[in-house]
Amino acid sequence: APKEVFEVKIPTGAVNIGNLTADSITFGNHTSSGVIPGIYGKSETDNKSGLQIHAATSDTNNQPDMTFAVREDDGTAFSTLTTEAFQFTTYTTNLMTILRNGKVGIGTAAPAQLLHLKSTSTDVKLKVESSASGGNVYLEGVSGSSADMYVTNTTARKLYLGTGSATASHLVIDGSGNVGIGTAAPYSIMQIKPS
Repeated sequence: APKEVFEVKIPTGAVNIGNLTADSITFGNHTSSGVIPGIYGKSETDNKSGLQIHAATSDTNNQPDMTFAVREDDGTAFSTLTTEAFQFTTYTTNLMTILRNGKVGIGTAAPAQLLHLKSTSTDVKLKVESSASGGNVYLEGVSGSSADMYVTNTTARKLYLGTGSATASHLVIDGSGNVGIGTAAPYSIMQIKPS
């Protein structure tokens, strides 16, 4: 449990020094033994947030409405950029991590790319949805003038393309590079099988 050193009671606004109580916000240490500054909100009322942080600016503000920043304890920029800058958790479970170099990991605390999604489930799905009746969904890559775009599987397994269902397979590229249209098991460099 956190070690509280300063408490503001909600909704009375009373300032207390002591234990974290219901419907309160506390400024204190992250642990009972270590000195790690923390802000803790607690609500024991159903359907209410434990803590909300709001920023209010003018409509014509040309700066970020809210900024979360980290830096060296002497006010300078970090020289080591591969460690965690921000972490979002539920209790002890890591949900999302942002490294100091800007790489984002969801399901992993060590993202290897700019965006790294990892799941322990058998199937991992990335869903992009348009709720508009005429809304299209685009996968667009902008490469350099002398660079290309790749869609790959680093394991020599099949790559499926289809439409109509989540498991449709109208075009298949197997692990050896054979292409099948209308078949999921092409036996030559290109096999077309009418339905």
